[in-house]
Amino acid sequence: MSTPQTTIPKDFWKESRWFFEHANEFLPNYANRWVAVQEQRIVAVLEEGQWEMLDPHADLDPEKCATFFVEESSRVY
Repeated sequence: MSTPQTTIPKDFWKESRWFFEHANEFLPNYANRWVAVQEQRIVAVLEEGQWEMLDPHADLDPEKCATFFVEESSRVY
């Protein structure tokens, strides 16, 4: 198990704005899952407690990317 991230990624606010502007586009493929975003694209998805890289050759650490939960809009709390 990895150590929790303690700092905000440097581009978090830019990535956050992009993520929320496009969140509806991600629902079909990533509903109710965590995703890692870098350079305004989804680069990894959390599957069964492990990050699964969308590009296995990418040289990056998803835990250092901005991460977001793609929440299905039908949830009620």
